Amino acid sequence: MIARQVIYGMGGIGKSELVRQYGARYRDRYEVMVWIIADTRTRILQGLAGLAETLHPPITLAGNTEDAARWAARWLQTHTGWLVVLDNLEDPADAEEWLDLLTHPNGHVIITTRRDAYWAGAHVHTLDLLSPKAATQLIVAVSERTDPAEIGYAEQIAHELGYLPLALEQAAAFICQERTFSLKYYLQQLQERPNRVRSGSVRNESRADNRTLMGSAFARAPALRPNSESEYRTYAADYSVSCTR
Repeated sequence: MIARQVIYGMGGIGKSELVRQYGARYRDRYEVMVWIIADTRTRILQGLAGLAETLHPPITLAGNTEDAARWAARWLQTHTGWLVVLDNLEDPADAEEWLDLLTHPNGHVIITTRRDAYWAGAHVHTLDLLSPKAATQLIVAVSERTDPAEIGYAEQIAHELGYLPLALEQAAAFICQERTFSLKYYLQQLQERPNRVRSGSVRNESRADNRTLMGSAFARAPALRPNSESEYRTYAADYSVSCTR
């Protein structure tokens, strides 16, 4: 995997969720994984400082937030097997200094962003909307509503949700869990009470807390290629949904 990866796409497309699934799938290949909400420079500093506190608690007694963040960056430079996620980075300038420090073969950095900007030294992957056919297939597969008579309703649900992968996957997961729901009923509810239905079945893409996960020994991870429509369907259907019977 290239040391620095950027996942670019509009809000709600599923950038953060895709990175979460990558982290879950390859957790045993990293010793340290840290998730930082990166929409401001201050939050980047706080995230790195939080990593420093986790790794070396006395650091909080020895300096301020920026000192702790720099300690964390130095620690990452001298250790192997780590993954840093900068989620929802709005301005590349906010992270430029830290990216320079973290561009190191010892570990990996993944950035999610809605900014169509130049990302020096990074491999950029663009997430797009699903095609109507792929969106319909995702709803059918994840919801486990395979009756051919309901395919038309799946198509309409996909249209109502704008073919956004994350919204589609979450809606289908909700239908899957509500065993008495048909696709027709869900579509009716979506059209009549869209705000209520969406709030009940779709998570906020960037709600993840800043966190550090400790795993086992590092091994080289394969390339992350989230711009493949077929791979996106695979992650949604295979990894993120578990129906409650």
